Amino acid sequence: MKDPKAFPSGGIFKGNARARVSSRIAGLASASVILCGAVLEFYNIAWGTGSWNGEFSLKWGVAFIAFLILCLAILAAAGVACWKQIPSAKALGLRNRLGGLRWLASAFVIVLPIYLLQYTPWGVVLRGPYLRLLLWGLCVAALTYLIEQDVHSVWTGTGLLTAVLWSGSALVVGAGLTEVTDYPFSLGWSEGNRLWDYSLLFGRRLYSFDPGVPPVAYLDTGRQLVGGLPFLLPGVTILAARIWLALVATLPYLLLGLLAFWPRRVTRSHTWILGALLVLVFLNQGPIHAPLVISAILVVLGTRASILWGALL
Repeated sequence: MKDPKAFPSGGIFKGNARARVSSRIAGLASASVILCGAVLEFYNIAWGTGSWNGEFSLKWGVAFIAFLILCLAILAAAGVACWKQIPSAKALGLRNRLGGLRWLASAFVIVLPIYLLQYTPWGVVLRGPYLRLLLWGLCVAALTYLIEQDVHSVWTGTGLLTAVLWSGSALVVGAGLTEVTDYPFSLGWSEGNRLWDYSLLFGRRLYSFDPGVPPVAYLDTGRQLVGGLPFLLPGVTILAARIWLALVATLPYLLLGLLAFWPRRVTRSHTWILGALLVLVFLNQGPIHAPLVISAILVVLGTRASILWGALL
């Protein structure tokens, strides 16, 4: 009799039969939408590049055909994985043989979409949402396989959630670091205005003002205070100011999550770290600026500290 552990269910999620079927249908439908959208976006990129065939250049025409075949193969693989029980002994054996290289490979698939989309010209070419979702989804799938802790499963729902949060958090941090540069001019339509606002609280010495004409900052004092701290340094550079702003855009959010989910008792479970990553990703979806997050950190510290320190906070 064959060992059932060597032939786990091809689906990702566990539960009753109806729930499994529903999750597989939803997953396959989502993959189909993303793949179709990605093919259309790649077609729009390749079309108009030459006259080899229609308005395709030879290079982009071949690239489009190859990409179409790749997407069809991915869709077929997704369908097989959803609906058939696939022997996973080979996949499990490969992962076990990787040993410590699993974590090196995990780091690579986390960094790949960040580097490709944020730090290379391909980020301008692959600007459509479906192409980006496809790239990120493939990296998340690979990461799920690599970090899965269940030795009898290729991947599980818990592993998928873990991969999504780690990869998503890395994208948030990586996107913030793209503006860390010593380029002397504004990187966006409002960056120069914001640096001016931040500098006025502690760095008025850097400017020469007309007598009787006080400078005006079009920003609240809280954001001026947090963003203007680097201007306390006498020789601060634009690079240092941008590094500080990148840190302010990520670290307080992560710290809030860590403090909110930090277990009061010693535990071997690391799920609280996933909670912290969820806070980082969620709060970065909207204009929730650092002063508000720092206020929330003080509230969390006050509720988790002793009565006296909580009252002081």
